Amino acid sequence: MKDTCNNCGIIQILKIEVGRPASQSRNPKSQIGTRVGRGRFVNIKHMIRQIVLWGSEVLEHPSEPVTNITDAEIKLVQDMIETMYKAPGVGLAAPQVGVAKRIMVTDTTSGEKKDHLFTILNPEIVASEGEQFEEEGCLSIPGFSATVVRPKKLVLQGIDLKGKEITIEAKDLLARAFCHEMDHLDGKLFLDHISFIKRDMIKRRIKKLMRQGKWE
Repeated sequence: MKDTCNNCGIIQILKIEVGRPASQSRNPKSQIGTRVGRGRFVNIKHMIRQIVLWGSEVLEHPSEPVTNITDAEIKLVQDMIETMYKAPGVGLAAPQVGVAKRIMVTDTTSGEKKDHLFTILNPEIVASEGEQFEEEGCLSIPGFSATVVRPKKLVLQGIDLKGKEITIEAKDLLARAFCHEMDHLDGKLFLDHISFIKRDMIKRRIKKLMRQGKWE
């Protein structure tokens, strides 16, 4: 898995030859979104929780802070982690599974290193520096990607599932993943960071897929 992020939302976009199982794919690239080949989409309906796509209202508005950690929040996080890994992905935000709460999970190792799994509630970026330019995509916008500028390094604060305050210093792919998921919690998408022309082109193609019944 290459340490770059071509899609944020965050999920692992795999450049897979059509007809070749994901487990046998060549040169997987860490991204945020999942697609197979050129213009071919992985079926994301059969995740633990279904991932909502562009056009869903829950993706367009800021999410509500978590004020009380109950069994519901714990179950949501467990489901999000399983969904992220099954995608497969390196990050996921609660709005992407239809829940308007400020919760996100990330793992830039795709489950290879347990200490790289982060669950963050009510996250906030308190410092950032530098720039990185990489291609991003999104599970909620499968099959599309664009180059997005993100901070090279950042500091994120929030709370964990036990309500304990946490501070995480991140760089490179993890910093990009955090920014991407923060966007989701704020009702934004990677499309909001690209030029009007590119954004309009992608939206036109999505609307065409909608008319054809292929965006669901």
